[in-house]
Amino acid sequence: MVDKSSLDALRAEVAAFHAELSDFELRWRDKQEFLASKGYMLRPRYRPGWVPSWSTDSSRRPDEYEDYWELPLRQHLIDTTRVSDGRLVYIMRVKDGDAESTIARMFSSHESVSINFYGDTQMLFTRPQNQFRE
Repeated sequence: MVDKSSLDALRAEVAAFHAELSDFELRWRDKQEFLASKGYMLRPRYRPGWVPSWSTDSSRRPDEYEDYWELPLRQHLIDTTRVSDGRLVYIMRVKDGDAESTIARMFSSHESVSINFYGDTQMLFTRPQNQFRE
């Protein structure tokens, strides 16, 4: 059995690891201000000046805080909140003109589907109410 002090030390080490943003998380964080100017808000972890919740509130274990967890393995996709209505939407980073964005545009032309694209150099939104460029 593992003693409590060893377990606490391991948890602290893992929490310190989670307190650092990975390279792909930094790319999303660096776009937060632009996305906010267009009406989208990323999770607190991806906002400039983020301070891990568990570093200021020790009432729970670090892994019980939402901002402890990094993005899933799909580095090009992130959930965000549309500020105007509080709705959860996904933004996908794609290269302009690649096969994936072309196919997704075909599907998103249907009125009931809304797919938002985030390209390396511009925002690509297929529905008129969502069109804007960086």
